[in-house]
Amino acid sequence: MTVFRVANWTLTIVTALFELIAIYFIAELLNSHCVRGGEYGVSLWFLAYFLPGITLHTVFLAIYRIFCSSLGLDPIVLHNI
Repeated sequence: MTVFRVANWTLTIVTALFELIAIYFIAELLNSHCVRGGEYGVSLWFLAYFLPGITLHTVFLAIYRIFCSSLGLDPIVLHNI
């Protein structure tokens, strides 16, 4: 396993964890007085709508990277036959 693959896997896992933490904090903000009072909320609802799908994609990518050696994104190496 190359350094690039390890770095890619590590950053994918970290990104997935940060996105899960962001979903938790957005859910907490949706219960705040400002959002319930209608002072603001459009940007939070936008994030609450789109971020779970993005996070799910990142989590699946991280799981796939754990169990598979390549995603097909590695450069093509041509060997002399």
